[in-house]
Amino acid sequence: MTMRTILLASLLAFTQALPGGQAATNHAESRKGDLACIEDMQVPLYDGLLWVARASGSFRASIAIGSDSTSTRVNVDGKPGLIQEMLKSALGQARFSRHCSGKALELSFVYRLEGKPDKNPHTQLRFKGANTFEITASPPPFMPPQPSGTRSETQ
Repeated sequence: MTMRTILLASLLAFTQALPGGQAATNHAESRKGDLACIEDMQVPLYDGLLWVARASGSFRASIAIGSDSTSTRVNVDGKPGLIQEMLKSALGQARFSRHCSGKALELSFVYRLEGKPDKNPHTQLRFKGANTFEITASPPPFMPPQPSGTRSETQ
């Protein structure tokens, strides 16, 4: 399923849930965004350093959407810091719908390595509902530590 399909399905579900197609929510809910707010967002996948470092974890992101369709504030909670920083950078570059300006978007990301080790990560990105993205990949093969170079000492 492509990201566009996910976004369109989310938008359809959101508009069907509104009575008469109009928002009849309290003030706090009206300031909360949903996936239909996302126009362009890259999710960091397992490749390069993220994969080799065998990083995994759960993350919660909060994004404040500005009037210029960009994020005005991005907070990401979770560890390890490597994934946290990659998510913060990617979400800071995302583009949002002008209809969502002034809203906050809450997203969850779960990074997990599973299966047999492989020479390639074979990353999968899944949308799991409730604004959660699950990123899984096969782990890299075990690489034994390389012996450090020994220096011969002369006497």
